[in-house]
Amino acid sequence: MPDTIIIYEKNNAIVNAGFESRKLISLDIEEKQDFFRNGNVYVGHINKILWHLKAAYVDIGMPDDCYMELKEGFDYLTDKDHPDEELHVGDDIIVQLIKQPLRKKPATVCPAIEIDGRLAVVKYMGEKQNTEVCFSSKITDKKFKNELSSILSPAVPTKMVALLRTNAVSASTDEIVADYERGHRLLENIISLNGKRTKGSLLYEAPPKYITKIRDSGKLECKKLITDSPDIYVKLKDYLNDYRQDLLPVLSFYTDEQQALENIFDMVKNLTEITSEKVWLKSGAHIIIQQTEALVSIDINSSKASAEKKNFKNGFLELNLEAAREISRQLVLRNYSGVIIVDFINDKNTPAPLFMRELEKVFENDKRTQVVDMTKLGLVELTRKREDEDISSLIKKYKLISK
Repeated sequence: MPDTIIIYEKNNAIVNAGFESRKLISLDIEEKQDFFRNGNVYVGHINKILWHLKAAYVDIGMPDDCYMELKEGFDYLTDKDHPDEELHVGDDIIVQLIKQPLRKKPATVCPAIEIDGRLAVVKYMGEKQNTEVCFSSKITDKKFKNELSSILSPAVPTKMVALLRTNAVSASTDEIVADYERGHRLLENIISLNGKRTKGSLLYEAPPKYITKIRDSGKLECKKLITDSPDIYVKLKDYLNDYRQDLLPVLSFYTDEQQALENIFDMVKNLTEITSEKVWLKSGAHIIIQQTEALVSIDINSSKASAEKKNFKNGFLELNLEAAREISRQLVLRNYSGVIIVDFINDKNTPAPLFMRELEKVFENDKRTQVVDMTKLGLVELTRKREDEDISSLIKKYKLISK
């Protein structure tokens, strides 16, 4: 959990960096003026339907058409009503952008529109029967669930669903209801525009990441929230005033013209490390991280640490776990995804099951990463769920460091 967050603008990008004791632990980079942001809702135009693949290709104004999975029995928000109640090429349809294009894969849109709040998510499900109020899997209090279900169920219309987030447990009933109603009004407004806007129209703009990170972090207790952008400062202040007044005292506007905010926190050095293959560890060992089309390969080298032979008389467990902790940090910072193969130092003194259990503890805080298995050759396989573009590509795209 970061104790300090800085947000600054550079070369049409917004950089959101989180630090713990001056060490970078989280990083987001987004375009300052981003018309195609995940979560945005558009009027799309159906250019192609592949019924055998249950897929359609939708034009929302991006360079290439977006992929959309077809849903059986779904009541699509289209501009035309057909006797067969099916989608047709040429229809305009309301969709939400949920995944950016990556390499050769197109962007993904979804006809189920959702509005995320701090406490509740309101979603158009497109089903023709009433749906119940749902709860985060982390909410186990039956009394709480029964009480909120009885309050919200009458307010949830047909074809919609309300999902209460984990944050709701620590909120009052009035706050939860207000958050739901806010999302419901936004969603109803989007639906009311069905058939009234043309292809490519933006119907709803999702908040920028520096807002959603605060919104989605229920336990965020940073001591400093700093920005040098007047526009970002105003937006943050307005959001915190409405939703997180507890964080208002830590928000500050950086005004020192002698030294840029990014320099105070050595961002060029930090970003350079993220784009480098070699990362040094405190022990003197280092890891090599290489990204390919098929996977990410990581190798651990004892390097300078091997000079102290006494450190390894009981095996390489401590060194391997130090490397694992840094790998976990680097995967988060670099936003790598897919299959990740790690070649740890061969350690005959540590049983493989014990080592794998220790690895699971290291990666447990990164919900997107899963420790899969160890191969017969001793290689550890990880998988990491994809979310947006990897950070190194964004650093290069916006020229955030000079090389």
